[in-house]
Amino acid sequence: MRLLLFFLLFFSLRPAFGADQPALPPERTLTIHQIVGDPTNHKFYAITSNYGALTSSDGGRSWQTASRGLRSFTHHALAITSTEPPRLYLGAWGGGIYRSLDRGGHWTEMNEGLGNTAVDALVIDPRDPGATDTLYLAASTHFYRTAPDGRWTLYEDGLPPFPEDIKFKSLLLLPGPPKTVWYGNSQGLFSRPVDGARWSEEPRFHEVRVSALAYDAKNRRLWVGTLGKGLFVRDDQNPAWRPLAGPTGLWINAIVIDPSHPATVYLGTRGQGIYKSTDGGTAWAPANHGLEEMDIRSLALDSSNPALLLAGTTSQGFFRSTNGGDEWTQVPLLPALSMDQIIAMLGIDSTGPTGAAAKNAPAVPPAFAKCNRCHGWTDPALNQKHTYWRMPPNRRDWKPTVDRMAQRAGLTPAEQSAITEFLTAYSQHDAGSGP
Repeated sequence: MRLLLFFLLFFSLRPAFGADQPALPPERTLTIHQIVGDPTNHKFYAITSNYGALTSSDGGRSWQTASRGLRSFTHHALAITSTEPPRLYLGAWGGGIYRSLDRGGHWTEMNEGLGNTAVDALVIDPRDPGATDTLYLAASTHFYRTAPDGRWTLYEDGLPPFPEDIKFKSLLLLPGPPKTVWYGNSQGLFSRPVDGARWSEEPRFHEVRVSALAYDAKNRRLWVGTLGKGLFVRDDQNPAWRPLAGPTGLWINAIVIDPSHPATVYLGTRGQGIYKSTDGGTAWAPANHGLEEMDIRSLALDSSNPALLLAGTTSQGFFRSTNGGDEWTQVPLLPALSMDQIIAMLGIDSTGPTGAAAKNAPAVPPAFAKCNRCHGWTDPALNQKHTYWRMPPNRRDWKPTVDRMAQRAGLTPAEQSAITEFLTAYSQHDAGSGP
């Protein structure tokens, strides 16, 4: 799927690659990876592949960019606390983790110790005000948790190795007791008490592509969606997994439960739109009237007005329903962005070391030019490629990233070691992660 999205974005942005022509607006496509609602008001947040982060203050009727402080433009994970004000955490593909304490007005990085900033899924264990939230993160090659000091540590004992093509990561934190993290991916379904030593695999889902998780807090029921293998539930009274009858062969991308009436459940699917059940999953019916795209990537509802639903699609942006999915209308697409506009939104001109900091920054080794082969860099002192897909030289553990990319970039062992040392030192002079 990422390969498909890459080609979609490449061809939508292709006029900007011409050296002798101005960057022209791409086709107006909008890919919505995830939508979350602010439980304290009617505000929604969304993350995209090609428009950065977005926010809506009018129930999803209109959307505005909310990317100030973000130095990556493609995002795969978004989570929010139920506190007032809420704390937002965003997982970027290549940019790591960002946090906002002002409802998306500004984002700051929190990547200290993170060895892989290609983030797929994120869940929060919120703490009391003044304490550091505990975050659980599934990246493309490893699983991490934040330590009490906010630094990232590996948290993957018991998980099978992450192959390069592992997909469909989803995370959920159940309140317990015991409080437990649930993790689904294309290898299966795994769980771990937060204070437990290891992950355990659910045998029922061995090598099943688990694509969506949801929790009905009222009935203490866990829902599991898969790609083509059906929908399953379990609860405290009946801990055995039970398959639910319904449409067969669905590729389930999202499960949303009405918190005020948990017998009402919505499924967002790949290619078949939205299905709705009003009896807890015994019977299902399509809820697609007005949808102009059937590839639904994300669903969200307003917890204070569950009849208000938002659906995010692969190419046509948002659709909105005010009557529980009986009728959908498309939200007008945002204005098209050129590559130059995208680069400007990343704040690239102001992210690199300048002035006195630049004088003290380590010299760029000649072999670093190879690190521009597959992507650019947000710091203009490092960048040699005209592309919106840029990597921030942020403070993190660079060795796993350089080791992983060495073959693709054509680095010799000596160059690999030199670039790791350079990026580690250079990130200490990076001026772009502050407000």
